Amino acid sequence: MFEFDRGIVDTNLPKSRSALNCLTHSLYAKESSLARFIAWLSPEKRGRLLSIVSSLDAIEGHVFYISAKSLDMLRKIVLKSLDVNRIKTTFISDNDVITALATLVVAHGATNKRFSDSVCVGSRKGVWLRSAFQAAKKIMHLAPQRPEEPANSTDSWTTSIVVDARCRLKHITESNYTGNAVFVVPILSKLECMNSCNFEQALADLASAIRSTVSGISGPSIAQIVDIVSKSPHCYAQALANSITNSRKVVVSNQSRFPLYSVDFGLGRPEWISPVPAFYANFVSILPKNTRLDGYHVYVITSKRTMKHVLSNRIWLEYTSLVY
Repeated sequence: MFEFDRGIVDTNLPKSRSALNCLTHSLYAKESSLARFIAWLSPEKRGRLLSIVSSLDAIEGHVFYISAKSLDMLRKIVLKSLDVNRIKTTFISDNDVITALATLVVAHGATNKRFSDSVCVGSRKGVWLRSAFQAAKKIMHLAPQRPEEPANSTDSWTTSIVVDARCRLKHITESNYTGNAVFVVPILSKLECMNSCNFEQALADLASAIRSTVSGISGPSIAQIVDIVSKSPHCYAQALANSITNSRKVVVSNQSRFPLYSVDFGLGRPEWISPVPAFYANFVSILPKNTRLDGYHVYVITSKRTMKHVLSNRIWLEYTSLVY
């Protein structure tokens, strides 16, 4: 028995509210003409818009496997580095490690080329459309600069983490709610630090920031986001609008807890559940965990140019293996 009514999220919100960090509050609360436009579109036209945007760049997706052994090695690196810097952290999750590693690899791959050259990828039509879109963005202020960002946007990198409300709201898990209950929480990092630090320090800093941010999202903070969106319904499209207009970002979604490998669809339990076709640049998905394996499959989608760097990244290849 499954529940599809999103009203169940509202009925299970706690009465208390907690303040959001400035970046998350800004993501949902700031006005954006693009978000209003996306929210105004029907689901079909919204999907068509995303297809057009994704077609502007040549994108490529690959599935990688990271074993439990590799995760343990990376976790030890993180904890050791944090201990040296006297940062007391007793828990770093698999999600923290994978998200931090994938973010560093994608960011390094993307910044090995100048972003001003990204318009050269794809057809001439794509070049013209992207140039027009970037010009319109500046004129209409579709993506207003957040006060937390450096004056030069090329100095920063955003890790947008998709957070599931189900495990953070009481009783919602019991209802088997399968509708949309996710929110985006951004983390802003300085590229200078990500590139200048040694790998161990950069991984530890990012994993620690992810752990701190994700653990700070609770029922009261989710209720605060819902309050913001309820006042201006178009705000729910803010995260999507920001992803479209922000080139220097990676969106990470963890689907590993969805028990798809324990479901019998009529022909026995599945041997392999494939991801959807590549649709969105700089997107990382931790796929549903196969109970027969100790590690995780990670689906990475980037531009073809960035993917060349990912596939040749020495550290990425050391801890992961290419599936296809």
